[in-house]
Amino acid sequence: MKLLRLAIAVVVMGGSWDIKCNQKGSKNGIVLAEARRRRRHKPSSPPNLEPAGIVQTTEQKVKAPNEKYNYNQVIYLSNLFYEAQRAGKLPSDNRIPWRRDSNIADGFDSDVELSGGYYDAGDYLIFGWPLASSTTVLIWGLLEYEDAYTEAGELGHMLATVKWPLDWLLKAHVGPDALYVQVGDGKVEHRYWGRPEFESKPRPALLVNASVPGTEPLADAAAAMAAGFLAFQHRDPVYAHTLLLHAQQLFEAAMAHPRKFTLSSPYYESSGYRDELAWAAAWLHKATGCASYLSQALNLAEIFNKSDNMGAFGWDSKDAGVYLLLYQLTRDTKHAKVFASYLADWLPQASSATAIKRTPRGLTYYLTWGPLRWAANTAFLALLAADMGLSPGPYRAFARSQIHYMLGDNGNFSYVVGFGSTFPKAIHHRAASCGRYGCICDTTPSANTLYGALVGGPDEKDMYLDDCRDYKHTEVSVDYNAGFQGAVAGLKHLSLMGLLESF
Repeated sequence: MKLLRLAIAVVVMGGSWDIKCNQKGSKNGIVLAEARRRRRHKPSSPPNLEPAGIVQTTEQKVKAPNEKYNYNQVIYLSNLFYEAQRAGKLPSDNRIPWRRDSNIADGFDSDVELSGGYYDAGDYLIFGWPLASSTTVLIWGLLEYEDAYTEAGELGHMLATVKWPLDWLLKAHVGPDALYVQVGDGKVEHRYWGRPEFESKPRPALLVNASVPGTEPLADAAAAMAAGFLAFQHRDPVYAHTLLLHAQQLFEAAMAHPRKFTLSSPYYESSGYRDELAWAAAWLHKATGCASYLSQALNLAEIFNKSDNMGAFGWDSKDAGVYLLLYQLTRDTKHAKVFASYLADWLPQASSATAIKRTPRGLTYYLTWGPLRWAANTAFLALLAADMGLSPGPYRAFARSQIHYMLGDNGNFSYVVGFGSTFPKAIHHRAASCGRYGCICDTTPSANTLYGALVGGPDEKDMYLDDCRDYKHTEVSVDYNAGFQGAVAGLKHLSLMGLLESF
């Protein structure tokens, strides 16, 4: 079947942007400015600054009297976590005193400028797929709960939080069907335990294109940029429409070359790409109103509804998010029913054979590796669904129980670094571990406090071993915080609406 071009013509008319759908455009329609991105000289190494011993101070946000936990503070701290994950040249308003410019020569070996983005987890790899997925989730929370960010005094910082990865994705999209999706060799990076500022070896970059499979990262980058358009369309129209044009081209490339990313990289193994394609198409419809995108999303969703089992919503499985987004876009109850079947297994009253098990203190426990992320992601979707009128009481109660578990309703231990009186100290994070006396990974508290980071979480019995070496439970990641931050913003929104005590 011939792939329909879903080009979006952007025309300036009377100072406003007119988006027209279904206009054919050539593959040269987006000026990628490759000459501007290409390097002529290798950047010099960053100055040998020693950030050890600097104590980071934090603000204390005001807590609303109707809130058990200070949601404003959590939102603020979570944004700080993302700032601590920044790669490349840091801005002048950097709020993390123990971080400096790092890996500014990324992409040099490929003759392209790839510095920036977020370090994926406790290492220094840049993974474009989970980066894009996390960005979309963060933006969805911003779009729905902007009032929460405004009340917390974090709207500006939140916009910076999502713009940082979007800028990197724009750099990484170097041709119509060519996207850099990884920087760094996993084996090399995992052997290095030190500061990112002092990495000196060249870092290879992985490019996906028509010959190198990468449907999932292409589609997720398209979704992130389409969501980014919605976040910036009234704040920076030129930037927003640049994102939208790149999103359209990335989606076309993803549809044209449907092959699993697992064939190209051993990291972030994919269970399938149809959900990512549907996710991207739905976001493009949300951004443009183009019926053709919605048609593609619906067709793809129908296919994987018959063939796939819905995994927990996250970087790999978009199924539940797709159905909820389709319900938001169409109000067709059949999508709500599919979503409800997913969430039913997470609720306390679930009794089916597919019900997600729970810890003694009430955490829905999907997987041993990073269990909090899955509960947080589903809590975020539950709050969105409740706001759409789907089982508001049960869904909101479930979401609150999961987020409050992470903040202290588990025996008074916060799984958010720097929040509450007791929280993880020996986290699996290289930069945080490096202090005046070296970089230590054991039960020794991290030299630097990685404020706002949500760690992987406890075992099935609510036990947590505060040991840097236990990476399945003490590591952090950009995808761990994304749904969590959105859910906290959702609870803050309910607080502002006076609905926090109504369920």
